[in-house]
Amino acid sequence: MAIKTSHFKILFAFLLWIPTVCSQEQEYQFPLTISEDQRYLEDQSGKTFFYGADTAWMLFLKLNLEEAKHYLEDRKRSGFTVVQTMLTGFDGNTDTAGRRPFADSNDFSTVNDEYMAHVQEVVKIAESLNLVIAMVPLWAGCCGEGYGGRNEFLNNNGTDKSQWFGEYLAEKFGKFDNIFWIIGGDNDPQTSVEEYDALAKALKAKAPHQLITYHAVSTHSSTDVWDNPDWLDVSMIYTYFRGFRKAWNKKQLDVYEVGYTEYQKTPTRPFFLGESTYEREHDPMGSPLQIRKQAYWSVFSGGAGHAYGSANWKIPPEWKENLQKFEGAKTLVHLKNLFYSLPWTNVKPDISGSLIVKGNNTYATNDYATSLIADDGGFALSYVPSQRSFTVDPKTLKGKTLKAYWYNPIDGNVDYQGSYSTQSSIDFTSPSTQDWVLVLDAGNTDFRPK
Repeated sequence: MAIKTSHFKILFAFLLWIPTVCSQEQEYQFPLTISEDQRYLEDQSGKTFFYGADTAWMLFLKLNLEEAKHYLEDRKRSGFTVVQTMLTGFDGNTDTAGRRPFADSNDFSTVNDEYMAHVQEVVKIAESLNLVIAMVPLWAGCCGEGYGGRNEFLNNNGTDKSQWFGEYLAEKFGKFDNIFWIIGGDNDPQTSVEEYDALAKALKAKAPHQLITYHAVSTHSSTDVWDNPDWLDVSMIYTYFRGFRKAWNKKQLDVYEVGYTEYQKTPTRPFFLGESTYEREHDPMGSPLQIRKQAYWSVFSGGAGHAYGSANWKIPPEWKENLQKFEGAKTLVHLKNLFYSLPWTNVKPDISGSLIVKGNNTYATNDYATSLIADDGGFALSYVPSQRSFTVDPKTLKGKTLKAYWYNPIDGNVDYQGSYSTQSSIDFTSPSTQDWVLVLDAGNTDFRPK
């Protein structure tokens, strides 16, 4: 029952939720580490790090230093905290100066020091911008068994040269505190388990301050394909959506399904969505709405962040225009702002569905509402992908009353709904046909954007 029934629009231009204030970037003290509860990433000051990545996979190969600086500065302004990229690209690729990463990919000892020096300069630019570079040493290549990719080069080099290459990378890049390693690359280890293991162990031994994950094939996560190796710090989840038929694996799950599974695994590791649908690919499922669904579902299933699927992943000729063109990318800063407006590390995903008791919509569909509940019952949030009426059971929240707000994922504005009793169920209807976040504050939580 609503104690205060009047609904009024409040743009907290002077008090709360100001998107322009939120866009002031958090400054992090790298290197990153794992939180005490093993759920999130932290910097050296203990500040929680939101993994908000752009996927400029061909950054090192397709852009010169001036262009790379332009790209990274734009991503920083847009609120991204990470850029995911391939170190060596696909076999035969050259950079803008005509340099190949290897003279012969079948022999890692033929690595090109001049090319690696170029990469170092780009990493320095990212470091100056307080951005993480999440780097794939050897892109395996999509997708399932029989698709080939760089696994064959690992096999041809063997474990000794794979270990040597890991040590080489640690020597070249171990001095950087803003490096995050992504082993694999859109493929499972398959016949290269020993080679990948040797590479990753060498990196961890020589550069232990740099975190490592593994990029498996959809719908596999890192922990689906590795049995708890010491070097695996973080798990990456990867899926598209139910009904997607263009992947090698025709049974694609929705992001929250994969996230819930990952959250419940032991041992506990932070995880993030490393790849999913790219904006404007596979339309209508490449819409800005779908881009937001993927991101919010990853975080609302207990994840430490997400990666945005960018049309710039190949760095096409129109890459500068693309930086300003895509609406989904522009809205993702509001998820980061929401993350930093609350004590996020004190929440758990509502996997059992105890908060929204009616109107979640059907599980295992692309329209399911997901929720987070604070450990102390001080607040809860629900991401509602489409307009609907639904019922909330507030009994998991503390106190006798709560305040309800609608947070707009498109522009970051807030609509205050009023104060409600926590002693009985509450009915809500989302304000419009877009996606919304319902914020329930039962403990006078100070969720001002930082």
